[in-house]
Amino acid sequence: GVIIALRSVTMETGERTFSVGVHDNNGPESEMEVHLVYKRTRKTNEKREAVLRRTKRHWRPAPFHILENGKPPFPIYIDQFVSDSSQNYSVFYTLRGPGIDEYPFDIFSFNSENGKLYLKQSVDREEYSEFHLTARVFDKVNQKERDNP
Repeated sequence: GVIIALRSVTMETGERTFSVGVHDNNGPESEMEVHLVYKRTRKTNEKREAVLRRTKRHWRPAPFHILENGKPPFPIYIDQFVSDSSQNYSVFYTLRGPGIDEYPFDIFSFNSENGKLYLKQSVDREEYSEFHLTARVFDKVNQKERDNP
């Protein structure tokens, strides 16, 4: 997709990272991290300000949100992890962290072939406010890691 600024964005140097959330009536909110990098270009707008270009990070799954005390039936589909490497290689994914292979166990299920993540039971935010998970992608042929975690 494309993100269009309604007013000019001023950055001296370096980079700026922010999240964009999207919500419709068909499901939970989806959030994507946007990474803006300063790059001097020949293009300028009418005020002679440099135009910034959006760049996407190669591998960092977007944060996801789950509803507190979700109602059955379980499992509930949450998100699908997709790496840029899957365009050129046959890959599989691993996911580690609380709710998967650390306490509390069996909160999530994860399909390593297609990267789909599911919620297996309701979660109380007062008990577990966040889950920090580490996703990795590997080449099926030689078992080498394709992207940085």
